[in-house]
Amino acid sequence: MSIFPDRLVTAWGYTTQESAEEDKAKLASAGLTAYLVSSHESGSIELRVPEAELQRAIEVLGIHPEEAPIAPPDSEVPRCPECASDHSRKLPPYAGYVFLASSVLGILFFALGFPPAAVVAVFVGWLTAMWLSRYSGHSRCAACGHLFKN
Repeated sequence: MSIFPDRLVTAWGYTTQESAEEDKAKLASAGLTAYLVSSHESGSIELRVPEAELQRAIEVLGIHPEEAPIAPPDSEVPRCPECASDHSRKLPPYAGYVFLASSVLGILFFALGFPPAAVVAVFVGWLTAMWLSRYSGHSRCAACGHLFKN
């Protein structure tokens, strides 16, 4: 048994939060795990369930098989090239955060009357950001820890 749940797939789509919550409650009362995912671009709400529970969820919700949504392509979640797991996450843009923080620190040092410290803070931040930028656009696998480019 894996410590990670099955891959989540879309069981149904909604336009209102109330109807999505209602169907999620139906699934919970039937002993099924369900999650609601909002799409900010389209304004729709997806009801997602573990892949192994999809057929039972469709039955509980009373969805006819011909109405069931087609699963989204796997491009949404990158697969690990080492272990083929789909439990990965994109790394945040650390380089931008570091450069922003060092710039703020440089401005603060300059405002407090320490121009040499301001130059050093910005320079060290720039070097660190350059070093961290090599991870830009990468994902880390939660199953094996492998770092890979998307």
